[in-house]
Amino acid sequence: MNLSPAHKVLIAPLNWGLGHTARCLPIIDYYLKQGAEVHLASDGDAAEFLIERHPELPCHILPAFTIEYGDGYVYKAIIRKLPKFWQHIKADKQMCAALQKEHHFDLIISDSRYGFRNRGVKTVFLSHQLFIQTPIAAFIPSYILSKFINHFSELWVPDEESSMLSGALSRDSLIKIPVKYIGFLSRFSKLPKTGVVQNTNAVTVILSGPYPSKEEMFLKCIPLFNNHRKKLFTVFTATELKLEETIPTNVSIHLKAPDDFIWNTLCRSEKIICSAGYSTLMELAELKLISKYLIPKKGQTEQEYLSKHLNGKLGFKALKKGSHF
Repeated sequence: MNLSPAHKVLIAPLNWGLGHTARCLPIIDYYLKQGAEVHLASDGDAAEFLIERHPELPCHILPAFTIEYGDGYVYKAIIRKLPKFWQHIKADKQMCAALQKEHHFDLIISDSRYGFRNRGVKTVFLSHQLFIQTPIAAFIPSYILSKFINHFSELWVPDEESSMLSGALSRDSLIKIPVKYIGFLSRFSKLPKTGVVQNTNAVTVILSGPYPSKEEMFLKCIPLFNNHRKKLFTVFTATELKLEETIPTNVSIHLKAPDDFIWNTLCRSEKIICSAGYSTLMELAELKLISKYLIPKKGQTEQEYLSKHLNGKLGFKALKKGSHF
């Protein structure tokens, strides 16, 4: 990883599940190794996660913005909340200005927080999603968001230059600022790499995303749990599950498990089941020999696209109703 040099850095991920936050961990580690003074900023579960991971670093609490999309498309939920979306961008911008005035950073990195920038300092926007996938008029939301991104100094895309993982999502001619492809970001990258020793009865399930995504994905997996009683399912979740259903006896749920335990479990799995969230895909891309079944969240057009784009590549398979598991 070859990132911009800095002495004092502020890193601010979006609080949307914990994917944005988790993929910022390698960036935090990078600047700490460079001897930089690192500050963190976010809200809600993301801020809590950052504080748990780096209690020694200052963490500034930012204005919260919540999208509850229910069973519909995410972009429709965002459209319904456009006034609050604009307010959140303005609040983020004001908070960024206040923090910059107080701490004098020489680099600010915003992971998908469109308003978290300041003219007096180099500000980087981190995102893989530049071209928004919508059933109709995809140009419109992409155009609007590009207007916000182009106010930053630079854009960092967490992918290879070939857009191997993100595909069409990270290609947008509307971006006018310099673009740097910085490679995959995985919290497991610093762990020792061991050979894959698979257990043919072990299946790992990774639950991710904001409420109620994790719960809905778990419910989709219950028929698999019940139909494969001889297999042992290990379920990982970073936040508490809100479930009323009885947990099958062949399922163990681990809340906030250590990275090394998660990685070792993944390496020994016969199969992995996960959403098509981009940060999860980056973390699993290295495990090419293990079958990774993708269950995209209905209504999240990004995940639906990635599930189709990666089907049959790097060991990923789209898990559809009635398909073989």
